[in-house]
Amino acid sequence: MLIRRFANPASTAWNVAKTLVAMATFWLLFLYLIPKAIILAQDVVDLGDLSVPTERTVAAVIFAVGFLAWLWAGLSLAVVGQGTPLPFDAPRRMVVTGPYRWLRNPMVVGVLVQGLAEVIYSGAALLILYFGFLATCWTIFVRPGDERECQRVFGRAFEAHYRSVRLWLPMRRPWSPPPSERPPISLNDLPENYGRRRR
Repeated sequence: MLIRRFANPASTAWNVAKTLVAMATFWLLFLYLIPKAIILAQDVVDLGDLSVPTERTVAAVIFAVGFLAWLWAGLSLAVVGQGTPLPFDAPRRMVVTGPYRWLRNPMVVGVLVQGLAEVIYSGAALLILYFGFLATCWTIFVRPGDERECQRVFGRAFEAHYRSVRLWLPMRRPWSPPPSERPPISLNDLPENYGRRRR
């Protein structure tokens, strides 16, 4: 089960710094070191190469798009949300601006787009399984708890975003919440007993 704790009040600079450190750590481990080990393992086993030299430029462009969307989403959580992407230091405000107007979870989509670029660039078929495994784990173990908690805390504003914005494919036009559901919706706006669940 996802353990979610909202960030303590902090300056925007501190939230951005924490977010960049968390994202750099995640990127180094899950988008560089583990894929590199998988590519080396595939070379040892000699499972073949899916890449074509001309695809490397396309892969670089796809990677840049995924990386920028991922970074934009993380910084939106730090600046607008007053927190970080980490579940134990989660945003205090609901974020429906920036890339969240096109996707419900642009950070996950950004990671998977970077993964697709790595598959195209390296030609390592095993990376498809790896990024598929990451997406499956997030969908089964992280997403449901995260959505339940956001629903509990942010209520109708979260429900409006959830029902209006797609999860995996970007919207054609950016979504705007109706005036009655517009943030700022934050922990500061909630009653003292917001953390108690009704039984």
